[in-house]
Amino acid sequence: MQAILVIVGMIATFLLSGVDLALSLGAAGIVSFLDLLLIGLAAIRLASGPVRGRLFYALALAAKFPVLIAAVYLLVVPLALDPLGLALGFSTLVVAILYAALGLNRTEQQGATT
Repeated sequence: MQAILVIVGMIATFLLSGVDLALSLGAAGIVSFLDLLLIGLAAIRLASGPVRGRLFYALALAAKFPVLIAAVYLLVVPLALDPLGLALGFSTLVVAILYAALGLNRTEQQGATT
């Protein structure tokens, strides 16, 4: 779902504002997708992995935030991507999560009534 939102957003921003905003949106969409993927993998390993390996995944989750901040800094300062495009790209993750949560909620309600 997030990939669809990023692609549609990139096309819309390209048509309305140009290449800079579209590239910024795409870059932020990729970074936010990778961030969520790493959170998910670390959380699964943390919850179900062996006790000895859990410390590594807990530290990985703790280190994720500074790495994300560094990635955003690299996108804004050296690459000079548009901050508005980055905000739009990161917001696609929020919209995709809300859509999935609402879709899951509807499915559970339909299953409970049948």
